[in-house]
Amino acid sequence: MNDPSGLFGFPMSSDYGFGSEAVNLEYSIISTMLSSPTSELSQMSDLSMVENWQRQGSMDAMGNSVANGNHSQLQKALVQGATAAQVAAAAQVAAAQVAAAAAAAAAAAGVASSPTGVPGGGQLVSPTVGPGAHSSAGGPNGLLPTAGANTAGSAPTVVSPPFPHHTGAARISKRKFPSNTPENVYANTKQPFNYTDGFHYLLRYVRERMDKEEMMRICRAMAMFRPSFIALIMNLTPEDLIFMEKCFQRTILEFEKLISFSGTPTVVWRRTGEIALVGKEFSLLTQWGRDQLVGKKTYIYELMDNQSAVEYWEKFSTHAFENTEQTVMTTCILLSPTNRVVPCTFCFTIKRDIFDIPLAIVGNFLPILS
Repeated sequence: MNDPSGLFGFPMSSDYGFGSEAVNLEYSIISTMLSSPTSELSQMSDLSMVENWQRQGSMDAMGNSVANGNHSQLQKALVQGATAAQVAAAAQVAAAQVAAAAAAAAAAAGVASSPTGVPGGGQLVSPTVGPGAHSSAGGPNGLLPTAGANTAGSAPTVVSPPFPHHTGAARISKRKFPSNTPENVYANTKQPFNYTDGFHYLLRYVRERMDKEEMMRICRAMAMFRPSFIALIMNLTPEDLIFMEKCFQRTILEFEKLISFSGTPTVVWRRTGEIALVGKEFSLLTQWGRDQLVGKKTYIYELMDNQSAVEYWEKFSTHAFENTEQTVMTTCILLSPTNRVVPCTFCFTIKRDIFDIPLAIVGNFLPILS
């Protein structure tokens, strides 16, 4: 490592006990600036600082150039006892040679298609062996020529292009996304979700399972919010609908992590009532398995008795587009797969998308033990 005192032109301590040379150097510079008088620092003019930096830069360039074989002009400058400006000029010429060599390597990498086994698309430069070796630009196989004569036993030199070279096969290869990731959601969601089928199923369910009075109550509730849904969705483009579905799937990923940290029985469903996410605590409470509820189309009102289902739709229609309150607390009766009654306190929250349309409903259930 070069002496910092010679580089910056004023004495500096090299060890403050930080355990890092970079931190020691930085702290030494600040300490010298604060402790030294201004007159002492002003004695080193801007020109002397520039000359020191140029000299240091020329020495670094000389080392790099000698390592790569481009050292003829620098050797002449040093042998002749040139000044710092002349050494810097020779270093610039050597740096230009290195840049030209790197450009030639990048061009050769773009033309040659045979693999070289060098990571990053670099080219392998063979050592010069024997009198028939090439020493000028345009060597065989598009490889970089060496500027000097190497020994027969020297190791090959690797010259990497300034930017990694990507082949056409790498560009057209299709990335495989793992499941349950945001990348998978954005890549695989190609069609909007069909909410119409869910509301049609609700009407069939009501006609088959409920009496006339309950059916009329649900129909009146649907008449309160369905026209607003249709009016808002009519102005959306297919791209907007696809974006809404991506938002829903992405929201499910976040809720899945949150539910795993919570001990409350939780279910997330769409505005049609179709269940999209179930917590394990809800399965323990109702004995409904995750595959039974999410593996096939199952609606939240199918897990309730008729009275609870009617009250849910009435409260949902009231708060679907209401801005003052989006969380509703009530009670309901859940049914297990064996029709066992599970009385619960019930709280659901309506989450809306950027178009102010109800996107997901998060329901929390707690059993009533008394």
